[in-house]
Amino acid sequence: MSTADTFPIEMEFSSSLTQGAGVATFRCVGGEEISRIVEPFARIFSGTAAQRPKADAMAVLEFYQRMGEEFFSFEDPLTGRTWSAVWASPPRIGFVGYERYDIEVQLREAAGKPLASYPTTPLLERPLDPVDVGDGLLFFYSGYGYKLTATGVSTAELDGASSSTSSNYSVPLGAHCLKVLPNSASVTKLEVVH
Repeated sequence: MSTADTFPIEMEFSSSLTQGAGVATFRCVGGEEISRIVEPFARIFSGTAAQRPKADAMAVLEFYQRMGEEFFSFEDPLTGRTWSAVWASPPRIGFVGYERYDIEVQLREAAGKPLASYPTTPLLERPLDPVDVGDGLLFFYSGYGYKLTATGVSTAELDGASSSTSSNYSVPLGAHCLKVLPNSASVTKLEVVH
């Protein structure tokens, strides 16, 4: 629904990074092959809570029923970051006695959805591997925003729209194309927020 909908209870979570659908390879008219990430890497958050009161179990179940396949905000207690997520599978709630329940959930990072707050520190530095297309350099990456270390860049386009020539952090998770239009530019590093 929106970034204002937040996961209802605190739990212990672990996360793992899953690979997207893969990479598509295109052959240009001149015979050069270009690869592009089709679907971004996404995190899976697995949460468990043992011996929780009935109110917590009902809050999770009601939240699952209300949200369905819509996205919501989830704060990862390990990193302190807020993510946009969807349910990866239905919650598992088991009665253990004395009005206590064990709760297990799996959430998946939601590609293409806005975040309640965007991180401003790049988490992943990519090696410099642009594709020279004559009038500029193309960087294909999977993640959120970027930080570009360069000199002499006249313009930059992210997914075909004008963007900052130094950094842009408010980008939903996805497979992105950053085109740098150099004016005798020297690009030294591209850092990706993921």
